[in-house]
Amino acid sequence: MGMARKLPIVCLLVGMATAAVAQNQALIDSLRIELGDAEGKQRYDILSRLAWEYRFAHPDSTIQIARQAYALGHELELTSLAQLINYEGVALNYKGDRIAAYEAYQRALDLATSQRDTIQIGHSNNNLGRLFYDQGLLARSYDHLLKAEAAFISTRDSSGIAYALQSLANLFRLQKDHAKSEQYHSRALKIREKLGNMRDIMSAHVQLGRLYQEANDFERSTSQFRMAERYGNQIHDEINLADIKIYLAQNYLATQQLQQAEQLAKEGFDVIDQLNNTLLLPRAHLMLGQILFKQQRWPEARHHFDTALLIARQRKDIVNQMEAHEGLWLVSKELKQSKEELQHLNSYLLLKDSLLDLDLARQAERAEFQLEIEKKERENQLLKEQEARNNQLIASQRMERTILMIIIGSLGIITFIVWLNAKRRRETNKQLALQNKKLSDLNHEKDTLMSIVAHDLKSPLNRVHGLATILELEGGLTDNQKDYTRLMKASARGGLDMITDLLDVHALEDSQNTSHPNTFQPDTWLKERLSILAPTAEAKTIAIVTTTAFHGPITSDPIYLSRILDNLVSNAIKFSPKGSSIYVSGRSTPQELQLMVKDQGPGFADQDKPFLYQKFRKLSARPTANESSNGLGLAIVKTLVDRLNGTIELITSTKGSEFIVRIPLP
Repeated sequence: MGMARKLPIVCLLVGMATAAVAQNQALIDSLRIELGDAEGKQRYDILSRLAWEYRFAHPDSTIQIARQAYALGHELELTSLAQLINYEGVALNYKGDRIAAYEAYQRALDLATSQRDTIQIGHSNNNLGRLFYDQGLLARSYDHLLKAEAAFISTRDSSGIAYALQSLANLFRLQKDHAKSEQYHSRALKIREKLGNMRDIMSAHVQLGRLYQEANDFERSTSQFRMAERYGNQIHDEINLADIKIYLAQNYLATQQLQQAEQLAKEGFDVIDQLNNTLLLPRAHLMLGQILFKQQRWPEARHHFDTALLIARQRKDIVNQMEAHEGLWLVSKELKQSKEELQHLNSYLLLKDSLLDLDLARQAERAEFQLEIEKKERENQLLKEQEARNNQLIASQRMERTILMIIIGSLGIITFIVWLNAKRRRETNKQLALQNKKLSDLNHEKDTLMSIVAHDLKSPLNRVHGLATILELEGGLTDNQKDYTRLMKASARGGLDMITDLLDVHALEDSQNTSHPNTFQPDTWLKERLSILAPTAEAKTIAIVTTTAFHGPITSDPIYLSRILDNLVSNAIKFSPKGSSIYVSGRSTPQELQLMVKDQGPGFADQDKPFLYQKFRKLSARPTANESSNGLGLAIVKTLVDRLNGTIELITSTKGSEFIVRIPLP
């Protein structure tokens, strides 16, 4: 079955989330009792331990407690306070606030470096490395993880070394370098075996088992899962034992050992079902459904696929929904239920496409994260340079005052000091010039990156729009499916429009981008542009009323004029109510071309007017049919009108708005 090949994706997501519920509540309760009468250093230690234990299930509590402990530690003049900032970063990361987590890790690294706290230098670098490989920035991740490993080795911190090795192993696993990943996982396992923490040893065996499973080395994978199972039995970890049984069942299913696979899957399922762990239940149902499907027990398989689909929908889990629809599609096919077969196949394909959209969103988020991090680093670097310059300036001024007090009255020495200061100013000016050039280069790099990202996103969005159109043309869609298809097309079109506007703004900001005047008939040009915009207006039952008074051909830039007219009319359509009218007028004299666009929308508020032509500025009015609006249209219009040495005027009230554009003619 195709779903058997995709199940590792589900396993990866569930495996990452399972740790988040592994909170030691008994230890937390014990620590809270101890905290009641504790004072001073003892209270600080208990708060630190509580902050760490809360990180998975209650990250907000970790942040609050870590800050309390930091304030107490600062009051007690303790060192190693970077540890608490690292805890705060871990909690922020679990909350999904990656930028705030990065800033916390960086603050922890700076503090640990200033205090020469090598262990926390290691943990800070390890946390930064994990954050970067989670965001796909593998080169930066590798650099930080190597620094973490070196820091832990220098302090002979075995537990820290194991953490760093495990992180490096996961990094190589993301790069599909299974040999190196296995090497680092094995080294981490040996260290954890020496340390004797059974939960850590169990986790290390599970990591190796999943690595071998991804490489289809099911014999070694099963061996590792069996070892993990042995340690899980010793610490009575029911939920992780159940999860391990599901992994084992997956191995036996892959090697066609269906009886063993069914037995293990049922054992794991019974525990997960009894504990009502909705995080793992869909995967357990899917595994049983796949095994029963292989055994040709179609009705039983369908029951598990139906249940997995129900729970996955409740959790809004797209991956497991897709797997369940695929299983139900194949079961319906075997039972000759053509209607259900087509229904589940269509649902499977739609969810599969939505995963592609999620991947595109993830890529965009990753690029945005990288840009934000680079911006933060540049800001930090500039602040450090400014601080260094200020310190240098202060030291210089103190030195000058001391020298002047000692050698006052000596004209020669005063002359020397003046010359020295002039030289320093020249050097400072040179440095400032170099820094300005670097900032200009960085800004150019940012613009280039934005352009590349925008161009790279256009193609997949066009494919999504095309696929949705094909689905509509093929017919046979349910009402819900038609709504989904319409939403897909609208989302793709909105994204394409934003990318087009972004590229236009970027191009217009280029000083080399100048107008190219041509002689053309304005009547013909206006009709062509309005015919393109007519379908959008008709979709909202909006009438476009045109009046013209052109006197022969004109000479101007038709491309710039088209963009001006398109943006003004498109805005009027977006913000006009259904059933209203838009009035487009045009007239010319030998000296001037005038274009007027008037709508019956809500108009512009007084507080909107100062920001009317600013980029990315969304004003108080909202589109009447939930159309997308990125705040670039009027900014583009103003830029083009300025390029043509023209003017734009707004007349607005609560009954509508009118834009009047005047372009001088040569």
